[in-house]
Parts: sequence; structure tokens; C-alpha cells
Amino acid sequence: MLFHAVEFVLVFLPATFALFLILERTGNARFTVHLLTIASLIFYGWWDWRFLVLLVGSVAVNYAIGAALARQPDGGRGRALLMLGIAIDLGLIGVFKYADFALGTFTAIAGWEYHPLGIVLPLGISFFTFQQIAWLVDIRSGRDRQVPPFLDYALFVTFFPQLIAGPIVHWSEVGGQYRRMAQRKRGTDRAWLDVAVGLSIFAVGVFKKIVIADGCAAIASPIFDRADAGHVVPPLAAWGAVSAYTMQIYFDFSGYSDMAIGLARMFGIRLPVNFFSPYKQASIIGFWRTWHITLSRFLRDYVYIPLGGNRQGRARRHVNMLATMLIGGLWHGASWNFVLWGGLHGILLAVNHAWREFRLRRGIAATGLAGNLWRWAGWALTLACVMHAWILFRAETLAGARNVAAAMYGLGGLVPGRFHNARVTDIEWAMIGVALAIAVLAPNTAEIFRKYNPAVGLAALRLRLADEPMVRLYYLPATWRLPPWRPRLGWALAIGALLVAYVYTASRYEAYVEFIYFRF
Repeated sequence: MLFHAVEFVLVFLPATFALFLILERTGNARFTVHLLTIASLIFYGWWDWRFLVLLVGSVAVNYAIGAALARQPDGGRGRALLMLGIAIDLGLIGVFKYADFALGTFTAIAGWEYHPLGIVLPLGISFFTFQQIAWLVDIRSGRDRQVPPFLDYALFVTFFPQLIAGPIVHWSEVGGQYRRMAQRKRGTDRAWLDVAVGLSIFAVGVFKKIVIADGCAAIASPIFDRADAGHVVPPLAAWGAVSAYTMQIYFDFSGYSDMAIGLARMFGIRLPVNFFSPYKQASIIGFWRTWHITLSRFLRDYVYIPLGGNRQGRARRHVNMLATMLIGGLWHGASWNFVLWGGLHGILLAVNHAWREFRLRRGIAATGLAGNLWRWAGWALTLACVMHAWILFRAETLAGARNVAAAMYGLGGLVPGRFHNARVTDIEWAMIGVALAIAVLAPNTAEIFRKYNPAVGLAALRLRLADEPMVRLYYLPATWRLPPWRPRLGWALAIGALLVAYVYTASRYEAYVEFIYFRF
């Protein structure tokens, strides 16, 4: 069940929210926790109820191991329990996500014929598994010693706004919010503020996904499909497809992140910020600090730092960085395309860090006009690198990625005339340009709604971005703020216009409605 699907918007969400408001009047937090946990399981089971057994079993096993870890003093037994939990979680992902890939690679090397097992990948398995691994490690390390009641933990893992595609949250970020849900009384300013802000952010996310992302998908997909099938693609069409996909994945993931944050806020829960204008960044480091922020945080805290981080010299740091990004690439999918995509970004990060160190050693500081020129040059180079890397991410095969990349530079062979579904019209180019302008020049959702603290971790993120160059021509004055949440004609018309655009556009791009990150 997708967030913009009719059954979700008209049935599941209204029914769940109405019951939530009724139970909220009792003032008993347990009732609302129970409701949201059950609703989240129904949401997940709507896709395929058989995978509920997998989800509930994963939650129960991890909770039991976490509770045992909390009772264990530091020592070998606690370490063994942690390793057991991580092994079970990674084994689960390995069977469902990587078995076909591993067996196919092995048999290809051996020269044997291989018939895929056809294992169906459960939705969101990478997200809820990584979230539970982080919880086990936090319990073991002492960052989070308190084990919540089982239903609270179940809601922490299965909460439907973030169950299928993140963000990957820590218990310390949301646990206290579950306990405070009963304090939000029906009819109060705080309750209606949560509803108004949440619904507004959700509407922005729906617009991004349906109108912009799916519109760009309609441009990119036919051309990439042609390249994957081994057909010749005209150079201009290849550039158009890559540019369109660059915008598609941006607004697809940005839109989903807004929808998740908005839905959670309607129930009084603030999720972590997961997306903060990555295409405005003027460095690959800045890009990864603002793209899929919670996954980057997980890879940093639970992969890169345990590997040694930057504590063992520059050379080892670059090796650790490359290994982390290779794992991050493989996390996105069981394909050599994703492995190479992750490795490419690992190399880019290593080069970026080396360049930064060189500038520091030489005392090169760009200020004034030179600083602005450096910033825009860095932005153009960063976006170009990201855009070319997306070719590996989008193409279904290595041959398809090679065909698109070769076509972009006129190496794909002669193209006699035009091909059906292998060209980009002037209107489509204009659409891509408008999408890029929104991504680079407009304030993001967190900035627009900043008065209302839309997400957890915004202050810390701004500190981390303080030393990163960004391009931004649109600045919100310090005194700027949204109008009061109480119904205003302008606000109501704006949200209504977004929803009308969603309804009008949804049927046009029906073939492209799947969220990209739902497959991971």
C-alpha cells in the first residue's frame, strides 16, 4: 500500500487517525501505542500478509536479544549475544536479498548454468533490519540501556510512516515521544498544530512524488529500458534520460521523506530529518551529509568507525571510506551496478577529503568573488559526478549503463533518424529545468516549516553543514515564518492546489508510481 494510493488516503489513514483521536481522549498512552502498532502491521500485511510472520519474528527475536544484552555485564557473553543478533539480522537480509546475487555470481565465475531462485524481497527489510542492528549495538555500548515495553519496541520498528523506506531511527529519538502521546489532548492548539503541519508537509511530499518525480520517470524510463535492451540511444536522448532520472530520484526520495515526516507529525511524532537539499551542496562530502541522512549516519557509526574511521592515518581512512561505501552500495541492491555505484562514491569522497586537506595545508582560502566562483564550480562538478553515478544506479544491467554512458558522448554508434520513446521533447526539457531550479534555488520543506520543528536533528545537521559550501540564491530571512496554523485562505488554497495537482496528475503517470526506495 503506497502513501498516495486511494486505499491509503481514503480508507487506511482516515480510519486509523479517527480511532487515534478517539483513544486519545482516554489519556492512556497504552491504547494509542496498541492502535498504531496494530495499524502498522495491517499496513505492512496489506502488501502480502505472509511476510507479517517474518516482520513479527524479527521484532520478537531482536527484542529478546536486546533485553538479554541489557542484563549482561560487559564481557564475552554480551559480545556473543550481540554477534548472534547481528548474524541473525544479516542472515535474514542475506537469504532474501543476496542469495540469488551470490549464487549467480559464483556460478558465472565457475562457468555453470544458473536458474534464479526467484526469492521475493520483503518490503523494507533493509530498513527495519538495520534499525534493529543499531538498537542492539546501542544497548551493548551503553548509549541506550533502557529496554522499552515490548509493544513500544514493536511500534518503534513497525511505525508505518517509516517502516518501508525509513528514516532509520534510534530509540532515543522517538521512544520518549511514544510515552508522551497521551499528553496531547484532543482539541488543543498542540493537537491541531500537529495535524495542520503534518498534513501540509504530507501534501508537499505527494506533490513532489506524483507531479515532479513521476513526470520525470515518464521521460527517463523508456530510454533507460531501451538501453538495457541493447538498443542504440541518441546522444541527446541519453543526456535527457540521465538528467530526468537525476531529478526523479531526488523528488521521489525527497517526496517520500516529506510524506513520512508529515504522517508521523499528524500523530504527534517527529521523525529524524532524512533529506536536506543535497543538490545544493558544492562537495560530495556535503552531498552525503544531506542525502539519506539516517543511512549515512548508520554507515558512519556502525561500519566506518568500527573499521577504524580516520584514526589510523590517511591511507587507512580512504580504505575504510571505500569499504563503507561499497557496503552502502550493496545495501541498495543485489547487483554489481550498485556495488560499482557505491565504490565510485567512495573514490569521490576520498578525492574530496584529499583536496580539502591539500587546501588546508597550503592555506588556500577562497573568499569574496573568488569564493563564490569556487562554490559554483564545486557545485557544478559535484552535480555532474552525482548525475553520472546515477547511470549505474538506474540501469538494470552493466551493459545498459555502458550503453547510456557511451551514448551521452557519441560513442553509441550512428543513430539513423528518431526512435519511438527515445527522444526528449522541448516540453520535457523544460520540465527537467524547472525541477532542477526547484531543487537548487527553492527552500526545502524543513526550511519552510522550520518554525514548527518538523523533524528531529535539524540543529545538529546545520552545525555539520556549517563548514560545507552550498549554493543558494533563496534565503529565508531570520524573521520569516509561515502564517499561523489556524485556517488561513492563502495556506488552505496552497495546500488544496498541491492536492488537486496530485489528483489530476496521478492517473497520467500510473505506470511510474512505485517509490524507488521501496525496493531496498
